[in-house]
Amino acid sequence: MCRHDNELYITSGTALYVYTLAGAYFKTIYEHKSEELSVAKCAVSLDGKRIYVTGVYSDGLITLSNDGTLLSTFTDPENME
Repeated sequence: MCRHDNELYITSGTALYVYTLAGAYFKTIYEHKSEELSVAKCAVSLDGKRIYVTGVYSDGLITLSNDGTLLSTFTDPENME
């Protein structure tokens, strides 16, 4: 879970949801259902424009805009099998 301004970003293992600070569901901004625990941790940039997502079993980082648009993906080549 992470927060920026009046929004809470909560991961479920396969999705990233946005809630208000009052606890009301606002929207789903990212889903990755093909792999369990692919959306495990998140962080928001200081300006709130970018959201960073990692999974438990992945060696990568996904960068999203605050509306959920995929901006980039990074996979560490040292950890590739």
